[in-house]
Amino acid sequence: MFGKKNEPVVQETVETPKKKNDTTIIGEGVVIKGTFNTKDPMEVYGRVEGDVVSTSDVFVYEGGSMEGNGVMQVLDVEGYVNGEIKCLEVAKIRPTGKLSGSLATVRLQPEDGSTFDGKLLMIQGAKAE
Repeated sequence: MFGKKNEPVVQETVETPKKKNDTTIIGEGVVIKGTFNTKDPMEVYGRVEGDVVSTSDVFVYEGGSMEGNGVMQVLDVEGYVNGEIKCLEVAKIRPTGKLSGSLATVRLQPEDGSTFDGKLLMIQGAKAE
């Protein structure tokens, strides 16, 4: 009608972005006590007192601390960690980092100036327990 030709209808498919992992942040001056379970990365600028179980990475930044037991994929320490720790991939201790207690890990990467005081067990192909 009115001289218009039938124009094709163009349909667009828009994909909804997939949800990225959220990061749990323990801010400076914050103290968390108890058992902490997470599947997302965790950044500690404050203080964690208790057990941490993560299927992801845990970063303890300078000024931050974690006291308790933990199981995680990667532990990256610039602050202070004390407890029984199991890393299923790698434990990194930066120049300002101090780790004390016991550590079971597939790989250990201490940098010059870092401190490790405790028992070390090197493991192979670990699985979360």
